[in-house]
Amino acid sequence: MNETKASSFQEAAIRHRDGPALVLAGPGSGKTYVLTHRLKFLTEECGIPPGNILVITFTRAAAEQMKERAAGLIYKKAPYMTFGTFHSVFFLILRHTFDLTSENILSSSLRHRILNEIIKKQEISTCDKEGLIADLISDISAFKNGAERETLSGLSKEEMTSVVTAYGDRLKELKLLDFDDMIIKCRELFLKHSAVLERFRDKYRYICVDEFQDVNPVQYETLCLLAGKRDNLFVVGDDDQAIYGFRGSTPGIMQTFLAEHPGVQKYELFTNYRSRSTIVEASFSLIGHNKDRLFKKIKPFDLTEGRLTIEEFKDRNEELRNIALKLSEADIGQTGLSCAILLRTNALSGFYAEGLRRLGISCRVKGRINSIYSGGIGKDIMDYMRFVCGDDSRKVFLNIMNKPERGILGICLPDETVDLDRLLILSAEDLKTCGKIKRLRTDRERMSKMKPFMAVHYLLNAVGFKDHIKMTAGRDREAYEAMLETAEEMLERAKAFGSVKEWIEESESMTEEEDRDKEGVLITTMHSSKGLEFDTVFIPDANEGVIPPSRTVLNSEEEEERRLFYVALTRAKRTLFISYINERDGRKTPPSRFLEEIRGDKV
Repeated sequence: MNETKASSFQEAAIRHRDGPALVLAGPGSGKTYVLTHRLKFLTEECGIPPGNILVITFTRAAAEQMKERAAGLIYKKAPYMTFGTFHSVFFLILRHTFDLTSENILSSSLRHRILNEIIKKQEISTCDKEGLIADLISDISAFKNGAERETLSGLSKEEMTSVVTAYGDRLKELKLLDFDDMIIKCRELFLKHSAVLERFRDKYRYICVDEFQDVNPVQYETLCLLAGKRDNLFVVGDDDQAIYGFRGSTPGIMQTFLAEHPGVQKYELFTNYRSRSTIVEASFSLIGHNKDRLFKKIKPFDLTEGRLTIEEFKDRNEELRNIALKLSEADIGQTGLSCAILLRTNALSGFYAEGLRRLGISCRVKGRINSIYSGGIGKDIMDYMRFVCGDDSRKVFLNIMNKPERGILGICLPDETVDLDRLLILSAEDLKTCGKIKRLRTDRERMSKMKPFMAVHYLLNAVGFKDHIKMTAGRDREAYEAMLETAEEMLERAKAFGSVKEWIEESESMTEEEDRDKEGVLITTMHSSKGLEFDTVFIPDANEGVIPPSRTVLNSEEEEERRLFYVALTRAKRTLFISYINERDGRKTPPSRFLEEIRGDKV
């Protein structure tokens, strides 16, 4: 957008001085421009001391960016303002009050150990401990912040209460705070110690909050306590981009703010300066299907017709090759155009990174590559492939020998190299195990003559690896579906290779790692793309069961998934490629229900 002159709608928001205000800002509407220029208005035209201004964002990077933008406008005053995330700001308040240090913040490694101890002590059964710990971290946070949702870990409300109590007792014993405690303890401090609250109310007389739709109930209550009777809360957000329900936030928080703050001024920023008309119209058509939202009419500033295509492919490999072809034709990186592949989850980041690099396309993954080969079912299948290719190491064999169960004992493997003939002799007293070892030898010989896809297919169905998955998961339906999905993903990946040996070599170069390439197409999740923009965006795998996920049942869940898809669409400035596949592991997979909501004549 034009940084030198504000629109009349932006100008009205910028010049808001006292009392509560809600800025309803659609995608690409210049909300950062409004926030930073309002800081200039307050300090230069209203004479507000910069030390009395607090600006809260949701990420450290956003806080730094906001501070830099403000410094460009009021460079001598910006350093005296407080910019930070909810956690950093409220920990700052706790630190000044209770003389805390960074040593009082729970580290991720210690949190992992504590939860591991709780799982053992409370005898919580799982076939994927690392996955359970990750789910518990999210569940504990949601529990503390009052989110009403089903637990990701599958624990009942009573079981979750027991875990949260044990976790809290352990942190209290160690005199540690986790990130959620920083907000919760600060709220308790404000409620119990009025003198402390008044001191910080006097300091932070003007409070600006970015991405307000992501505020959870505890954060909201703490903010309102800090604002006090002055109620100088200037909040900016878009309920159509509320995508963190798992953290306790809801799009209704903006309606709550309007209802609970008498005299609130509402400013509407509905012009999209980012995306071309075709993309704006399609995304607005999509989000219009949600019911729980504030009314808005988003209009494009750039009336140039952008490009939006929705394509169908046979399978994920054909989809990947088409993306690579488009990237090659566009010569992304050489032309200065920014480009991203947005995924529903991080699970497929490694697949796209691996595939694009193999096809000669530079790419970078936000964060760490989620390698399917580094553990779990993916590692088991690759160890089978190593065994098929002649790897007789004890390490590999120990991992696969009883997947499915064959009754083979580790004591029968005294050497670093496994000899199946010798293993038969050592297991001679167990006729059933001997029969299974002979079958394994036959299966190995057959698979060694197969292409990777057929070898994995044979492993899953003829060798009995699918039965092993079912046995491992037990009654945990979600765990079974997750492991089966990984197995099917490995089957898809196998199609891209001419030999098992070639696949093994590729997999060994794709272990979990930091980005190898510093340029090229960015691969990231829809959640992580929020706040970013790109000239060209690819959204692959737009199928039911993925977008939205198969677990989406409630209307509220569907609406949040639609909001997430909306965020992904509105990252694109010029070109948007959406694609879906019609087959996965021999089964038909329908396109996402959301595609019908944006199709129109854009296909």
